[in-house]
Amino acid sequence: MMVICKDRVDRITSDQRLGREAAAAVEADITALLQGKSYDHLLVLQRQIQAKLSSGGPVDVDYWEGLLKKLLVWKSKVRHVMTSRRESSSSHLLRHG
Repeated sequence: MMVICKDRVDRITSDQRLGREAAAAVEADITALLQGKSYDHLLVLQRQIQAKLSSGGPVDVDYWEGLLKKLLVWKSKVRHVMTSRRESSSSHLLRHG
């Protein structure tokens, strides 16, 4: 949950630094890329990005590090949803099982 909260603070800072419209456009692109991905798929993407960053080849480090940071936030959100569903199912089984 701390990762998610820190991301919100970072977005506010980014809005102030880049301007609200530019920050919103970047956020929309990232959302389109990561939305609907399973936790396992996000893990695969994380490994691919980390490999790209450590490859030594010519890469836009700021872009890929920023994407990796956002990906970690998405992983936290997905894990939070998975945990909440699991707890809800367990609670339902205890009441009605």
